[in-house]
This record gives sequence, C-alpha cells and structure tokens, in this order.
Amino acid sequence: MRSLPAFPAGRYTEFAMNASVLAQLVVLGPDILKALRTALEQVLDEEAAKSEQFKRVCDNWRAFRAEQHRWFSIADARTEMSVYGLTSAQYTNP
Repeated sequence: MRSLPAFPAGRYTEFAMNASVLAQLVVLGPDILKALRTALEQVLDEEAAKSEQFKRVCDNWRAFRAEQHRWFSIADARTEMSVYGLTSAQYTNP
C-alpha cells in the first residue's frame, strides 16, 4: 500500500490556497443524475448476472436502499427528486 507523501506543516496555507482554486463544486442537472442512476443500475445488473455472491449483496443493498428511501426523501429532498426523477407533486403526495 502506497502512503501519501508528508506535506511540510509550514506550507499548509499555500496548499490550502491551491486546493481551493482546484476544487470546484458542480451541480449536476436532473437529466444527468437520472442517466447516471440508469447506468449504475445496468452495471449492477450485469455484475449480479456474473456472480451469485454479488447478486446476494446487491439484492440486500437494494432492499436496504428502498427501506431508507423515506428517510432520505425527508433529509435530502432535492437529491431524492433528482435521483428518483420525482416531481414536486409526486414528492409531496407519494
């Protein structure tokens, strides 16, 4: 396992300034999030078809995800609406 190189303590401010220039947050639109979700599900299905162990884990994860959907819909409504392709009417009247 490769470890990260040590960063000199006295140069932390320089590092932080460079990192802030390089790091930019990007908000992905609902169409992109939906396409990513579709691609994810396809890859998971393909891998599940290759391995019974993967299928068992994936099935359990999907069941857990479905169970947690209500919590996440409350905790992070905007993400849920984007990821699951819900409209505000569907979100407020499930």
